[in-house]
Amino acid sequence: MEPGTAVFNAACRLIGDIEPAQLSTALETRLQTASMVPGAVTVITAEHLGGIEAGEKAIDRAVGVQLCYEGMRLTRTLIQEAVRYEAEVTPEDYLDLVAAEVLVSSGFVELADTQVSDDAIEIVRRFARQQTESYKVDSQDAALEHDVVSLAVAAGATVVLDVVPPAVEEEGQRLATAVARNPLPPVTAVRSPIQAAVEATADQVPLND
Repeated sequence: MEPGTAVFNAACRLIGDIEPAQLSTALETRLQTASMVPGAVTVITAEHLGGIEAGEKAIDRAVGVQLCYEGMRLTRTLIQEAVRYEAEVTPEDYLDLVAAEVLVSSGFVELADTQVSDDAIEIVRRFARQQTESYKVDSQDAALEHDVVSLAVAAGATVVLDVVPPAVEEEGQRLATAVARNPLPPVTAVRSPIQAAVEATADQVPLND
């Protein structure tokens, strides 16, 4: 199964029990139109460093990275639309606000006991500062995407490694620079740079036998 599909299916299972059903449906609908790049990068990185078993172990944290991103992405959209249109808040807007919060919190649950939990928290804090301090519409800004793709590499690598070595951080930054744009492209559109980055990481990191 393709990594992006595996992450999507796992994410849908996770949010499937959320109540009310209207909220669960809204969350799944959101995921159906989302790029699975964050989750796929997490799985692919783990698999290249530790084999198929490591890739399978990475699914939960891949879901965590993916859901955190989706929640922040939805929040950014709501902020931009509020600034652009200065429209009155509708019931649908309230549902979206709740959905964004649930996505981020669900993502944090999956990342809570991982080595990248603090990094994820810092990304959310940085995102919040950027949104509140600038408070302007910038539909091309991809700072969030850059941060999340870099986080995905670290999340996948730490399935195999105890800490994120400099080589992994550097490859994560390179990959983020190569693929991060708003919105993120489909996994199939950036498969080559993803493969190149994770293969370079595997070549540079000495693994214990």
